[in-house]
Amino acid sequence: MAQAQAVLDELAQPWHTMALLAFYTGLRWGGLSGLHGHRIDWQRGRLFVVEVNTKSGIKAYPKRSKSRREVPIPERVLDGLARRMYGRDRNAVVFTTVTKGRAGRLLDDGNWRTYTWWPAVHQARFPEPNGACMRCSTSSGMRVIRRLSRTRALPPMHTRPSSELGGGWILS
Repeated sequence: MAQAQAVLDELAQPWHTMALLAFYTGLRWGGLSGLHGHRIDWQRGRLFVVEVNTKSGIKAYPKRSKSRREVPIPERVLDGLARRMYGRDRNAVVFTTVTKGRAGRLLDDGNWRTYTWWPAVHQARFPEPNGACMRCSTSSGMRVIRRLSRTRALPPMHTRPSSELGGGWILS
């Protein structure tokens, strides 16, 4: 638990919220970085995954109709999402670039991993796994934390098997 928390502590907002959302929901990179504010049901604490961010931009629908799903969000993550969306258009993508002069652009998997995720992992003094295994993992480098989830490093959100959520990992 200390290692997972150490990585989370190194991530600035909004990346801390993005990582928690990935941990609790099992969303992959495309679902996280393609999430729009109007796809969050703020009253029920759920989000709807119907768009993904790809190298060619936002795709309106994931590959399969079963990939479109409703996912519960814990209150503390919902609070972080609300802070991120405060004062912004509800149709905007939730997680975009924050760098001055480039703010508001869609996130790029490789850049985010290089300039945000790995520096946080290194600051937390957590060993870096083989980079090749990162391509399909949730939010790029979050496979690092996947191993910690097996030891109950973070509390479970729900008990649905990860296969129901498109192969993402769930803390259980």
